[in-house]
Amino acid sequence: MAPDPRLISAQDLLVAADHGQIYVSSSAQADDDDDSDEYADEPTALAALYDAWDSDRFVGVRTGFIDVLTPGQYNSSTPMRLEVWSAEPADDRDGWDHEVDADFDIPDGRIFFEASGGSRATTLAEIPPGSYRVRVSGRGFTETGLAGANGDDSYRLRLWPRGDLAPAVLRKRWPGWDRPGMKPDEPVKDTLGRTRPPTARPPVVASYEAASTSVTQDPGLVVVVALDAAGRILLVPGHLPGTPLSELPARQVDQPGEDPLTAAQQLLTEAGLRADSWSSLRDLPALPGATSTASRIYLARDLHPAEQPNWITLDQAVDDVFGRVIHDAVAAVAITAAAQARDTGWAGLRPAAGE
Repeated sequence: MAPDPRLISAQDLLVAADHGQIYVSSSAQADDDDDSDEYADEPTALAALYDAWDSDRFVGVRTGFIDVLTPGQYNSSTPMRLEVWSAEPADDRDGWDHEVDADFDIPDGRIFFEASGGSRATTLAEIPPGSYRVRVSGRGFTETGLAGANGDDSYRLRLWPRGDLAPAVLRKRWPGWDRPGMKPDEPVKDTLGRTRPPTARPPVVASYEAASTSVTQDPGLVVVVALDAAGRILLVPGHLPGTPLSELPARQVDQPGEDPLTAAQQLLTEAGLRADSWSSLRDLPALPGATSTASRIYLARDLHPAEQPNWITLDQAVDDVFGRVIHDAVAAVAITAAAQARDTGWAGLRPAAGE
């Protein structure tokens, strides 16, 4: 008979969330050489984000790394309770909105909590070293989006010693993930204006490869990968004051009837640039944990640059995505998509006009 679980330690922390994510990591992070892993070529943070979307768990898992998606986009003081148990604790999921179990190894006893991209201070917690099963619980969820659950949500990690490796398991799912920007009790309208019951899941494109051919929403944001003849792309300072060149030119499309391509061309005009060749590179729907707005990414080539544009090579930009220098989710997808298009000789690009 298994002994009753005993609480060994508990810590109440305040951690940072940004871009709708909290990174939880240990020194057990490792490059995954398993060819069966569909995310093996992605940096850890992006691979965990894709896993969170594709699995429908909204908690992504890689070796020594957990990406917790949050309904709100930013909160520098998110409550996080960390508990260590002698065995699996009693089930109390009724008191939580969302819950996921996963494996999490902590060989040196240190856990790091960090906002997406490392734009906020890292919180360090220490527990006994070991191989653990972790239960990620969240509550206080109201709605998704920039002004959603900011300041309302809180989280708990419960860890206990594990045996064999086991897959991550979704124990309870918050239905609000299906309705970005909507309160959970509101009905959902599909693209034809028909009302769905709140429990029905509208179609969501979960990865950028799928999103390249279909998007269920009009773009609210346009992003430009401006690529010159020397293989350099244009970057602009990040959205936080004093940040380095770490984002692509982007702007909201918020006027009725505004043409996304025209909006993208105006971005280059404001940077003192003109492009003779425009292509539609990727469409991204609104996705929890990345962006609350559907985006269209354009590729601009055959450029006429200004005297002092802010350029880095496309290859360097890809390295910066992998190195977490560029942490904006849409920019990361756009840059890697542009590199893929270049490496395939621009095959398969769609005309920008008429999109």
